[in-house]
Amino acid sequence: MIRPEGDVLVCTGPDAALPQRSATPGTIDTYRPLFRAARWEAFREEIHRALRAEGPPFDTVPPEDTAALCDEVRAAGYRREAAVWNVVRAAILARRAGADLTDLTRASRLPDDDLSASEILYSRARALAPPET
Repeated sequence: MIRPEGDVLVCTGPDAALPQRSATPGTIDTYRPLFRAARWEAFREEIHRALRAEGPPFDTVPPEDTAALCDEVRAAGYRREAAVWNVVRAAILARRAGADLTDLTRASRLPDDDLSASEILYSRARALAPPET
């Protein structure tokens, strides 16, 4: 069983076998936002660990900046994990070059597919970045 306890989800198991029965209607809908929030938090942490493993200049980004960038990228409409990863890295490179994501999107219209768009943004950011990156 997974249940909220304060700001965290707690997972417990039964001590004895439980009888088979269906969940009360609406139960899943009640907890769905908590599951989504927990998954998003875990994904942001995963992105931060991957950035640290990536090396310079990505490994110096503080966890709170990584979380904020992930949230900004998600709010901009990027949903696929690979797309979020590309755009977060693009944002970091753009910032190092004195630009931001809006500077990267101005050059030309991006494809509607978020993964293709993210790859273009990452390429543009790499072109702006100093040679050592």
